[in-house]
Amino acid sequence: MNRKHFLQMSQPLRDFGAKVTNDWVPQLASMLAYNFLTSLLPLLLVLLALSLVSPVTEASVRSSLIAALPTGIGPQIVDGVQTNLRREAGLIFIIGLLTSVFASSRLFITMENCFGIILRLKGRSAVPQNVMAVGMTLLYLALIPLILGASILPGVLFQVVGLPTHRGFGAVLAWVVGILVGVGSATVLFGVIFWLVPNRRAHFQEVWKGALIAGGLLVFYELLFPLYTTALLRPEHYGSMIGLLVVALAFFYYLAFILLLGMEVNSWFGGQRETAGDLATLINEAQVHQTVRGVAGPTAGKRSENLE
Repeated sequence: MNRKHFLQMSQPLRDFGAKVTNDWVPQLASMLAYNFLTSLLPLLLVLLALSLVSPVTEASVRSSLIAALPTGIGPQIVDGVQTNLRREAGLIFIIGLLTSVFASSRLFITMENCFGIILRLKGRSAVPQNVMAVGMTLLYLALIPLILGASILPGVLFQVVGLPTHRGFGAVLAWVVGILVGVGSATVLFGVIFWLVPNRRAHFQEVWKGALIAGGLLVFYELLFPLYTTALLRPEHYGSMIGLLVVALAFFYYLAFILLLGMEVNSWFGGQRETAGDLATLINEAQVHQTVRGVAGPTAGKRSENLE
């Protein structure tokens, strides 16, 4: 294969990379990672509060949340939230619960803004936007326990049929089934976000590709994250608290990047293509020079660019 043929074959991939870069996905991922971090504690507070109906439920939710969070930060975060939760009572508890729902919902407003850049969409007005955000928070409060429950279902089924999962074929089968369940669960979580958060009417066929790719990448990333933490981050060099923050920021940055990359895949398959300049260049040309000449992409103005 000569160089010219290689360049022709790789052109779509390079164009997709240009769209990701010009849409400021790496920068938006940093902003979204911060929102993930600040929304996580209120969301955990609500989930753990709802689990207080019985000690068994509380213990089950606690262990599931710890397992879902990256290695090294799960116990500290969940136990810290549980400790604060037990200190609150009565009216203060109810106010804290409502405040936590509102605080967690800000994450979905940030997502809508990021998706608007990727999909070239206008944002909702204030009231519909907040209705969407609170609605998505309540929906995920219902979905997350179901997804966490699905993750332990294969192990329970293997125990029922008497198949050992700690060695031999049973261990391999349990690992494969666990991966498949993880990809399926992550795909559902991403798919619901891609379907409901952007300010447009989307159909299943418009979101499943990006959701599936993002779900697969997330599971692969979670498998590699412990190695990445010990080999590259080395949080123990920063002290316990700062090390915990470094690990959390790294995890949520790549989670945000995967989320946005999945939406970029949906945008690409929807027919949208890269602009000739990044966001800063587009704003400069439009606002300062009243033109988009030289920065509009190859499909600017075409029907495929309108995904509303």
